[in-house]
Amino acid sequence: MPLSKVLFDSTVELHLDMERVAIESRAIIVKLLQNLEKELVAKVADGVTDWSKARIDKQLKEASTVIKQYYDEAAGISKDTTTNVAQVSASATTDSLLMAVGNQVTMAAIPTASYLETLAGNTIIQGAIQADWWSRQADDTAFKFQSAVRQGLVGAETTPQIVRRVRGVLDISKRNAETLVHTSVQSVANATREKIFDDNNDIMSGKEWSSALDRRTCPTCGALDGKRWTADSKPISHSMAYRAPPNHWRCRCSMIPVLKTWKELGINMDELSDNTRASMEGQVNDKTFSDWLKRKTETDPTFADRTLGKGRAELWKSGKITMDQMISGGKPLSLAELKAKYDKPILDQMKNNAYEIAKSGGRNKGFFNQWDKQKKGKIEKSIKSLLTQVDIHNEKIDNPKNNINKSISDHELNYLVTIYWPKEIRNFKQQIDILEGILGERHHVKK
Repeated sequence: MPLSKVLFDSTVELHLDMERVAIESRAIIVKLLQNLEKELVAKVADGVTDWSKARIDKQLKEASTVIKQYYDEAAGISKDTTTNVAQVSASATTDSLLMAVGNQVTMAAIPTASYLETLAGNTIIQGAIQADWWSRQADDTAFKFQSAVRQGLVGAETTPQIVRRVRGVLDISKRNAETLVHTSVQSVANATREKIFDDNNDIMSGKEWSSALDRRTCPTCGALDGKRWTADSKPISHSMAYRAPPNHWRCRCSMIPVLKTWKELGINMDELSDNTRASMEGQVNDKTFSDWLKRKTETDPTFADRTLGKGRAELWKSGKITMDQMISGGKPLSLAELKAKYDKPILDQMKNNAYEIAKSGGRNKGFFNQWDKQKKGKIEKSIKSLLTQVDIHNEKIDNPKNNINKSISDHELNYLVTIYWPKEIRNFKQQIDILEGILGERHHVKK
């Protein structure tokens, strides 16, 4: 059976959207780590060469605590991002399967929000879950920061020389964080798609590996491109064992489902030729992402602009920017934009995710239990109060010096602005989602 263009196009587009989400998430985390760098450099620049041994030990210990705080926040941002990635990937993949079979068969139910949150947290990313990777990166940064300072002191270096050492360590840490974000997003997206494939393997005859065929593609992934496995992951006409992508850090590969024939699906419909299957738009002939983007732009002239951003799209069309430059520097996509783009009817069951997770006994279950039986008026009043708190905390972030005690230290202020207040806002918004979910379910029951 040839690949369905519906499934090929939806897989590639979703993959590119996840690349864009990773760019957005990376930017947020890098900004956070830039604040960490400022704080650590300020410590070192404060006459480090004149410190006593006792003060050096004290400052380095304090620096390790600061590093852990920042990396804990980065881990939280990454977890929130990948939880949303799992939810959107589940919905989008199910929706594309439905489109490919012309709504002729029934799909398995989308996994619950609670299940997908757990999947995002437990997905193995190159040998470990993402929480463990963030913890390792925090420890590694703290160790290398301490080593840079001590090595500079032992070598009788000047303060500016030690600062340069520290900046070198933190530059590497930021690049490692970017790689972890990118690989986490694609790992969770692919793990979610595998779950949907497994749940719907009765309509699939197999899976096909799709690689990004450009000069950045590694030999291993290039060799896997186009290889197929049965729905239960046995190789077809080759001996390569099945392993879902990503294959390595920053891998850009994905799996595309191959559907059964109408006859195999038990549908009384004439089979079409290999080149034209009505609901599947025929066979896929694209060999690279660039070929695919050209085809999509031919039928929708604004598609490249929306995907890359207008400026980059013009450079790409004129041949002034390559495919790998396009992918690595494409237009960022926020989680809100991602959700809006894939907000089709099938995604309705994914809404109020904080509510679904709390209701099923996950995060915020205590808050849910506290409010589940409260009167409508009291819940509405609480929602209004929480919305006010969101506005207040946003104002604190925008104008921090107007909202703090004058005696607060720069470190404490930075912690409030970059970590504590944003975390409070996320908590308030989750509580709002839960309260709105409680009211929404009551309304649904009355209907």
